[in-house]
Amino acid sequence: MPKTKPKVKNHKRNKTEPSPKQP
Repeated sequence: MPKTKPKVKNHKRNKTEPSPKQP
């Protein structure tokens, strides 16, 4: 279950900074 928690946080981070990833 600890593997699913960090994955959810990583997903939110990617969605919060889609600009730097796709300039």
